[in-house]
Amino acid sequence: MIRMLRWATALAGLASLGWLAATLESQEARPTAVDLEAQAVKAYAAKDYARFLELEQQALAADPENPRWAYDVACGEALRGNAPDAVRTLNELVGRQIDFGAETDGDFAGIRQTPEWREFEARLPGLRKAVERSQ
Repeated sequence: MIRMLRWATALAGLASLGWLAATLESQEARPTAVDLEAQAVKAYAAKDYARFLELEQQALAADPENPRWAYDVACGEALRGNAPDAVRTLNELVGRQIDFGAETDGDFAGIRQTPEWREFEARLPGLRKAVERSQ
């Protein structure tokens, strides 16, 4: 009986080590948002906008608080002709008081004639309103 308990303990220990090794390996294998962005830049340069969008979405999932990744997702959506999702993401940024100057970015040229884009542009003056100083 004692021998069986020792074997069971040893097997449980080995199983724990296997789980730990697999966990560490999966954490090491996960690219960071910065790594994903570097790959996305290459996809963008190659005009592989589907891959660019996919990588930027992964970067955003890895680092959801970084507004740059969100903006890049909006660019990717626009480059794929998806005005509703591109503008939704831009509106989320405007809601956070973040403006990357999308109205001058060529990535959005293909969706500028859509109703969604016009609604987005209508929100920009409120974001850019000058803040007055109090005396």
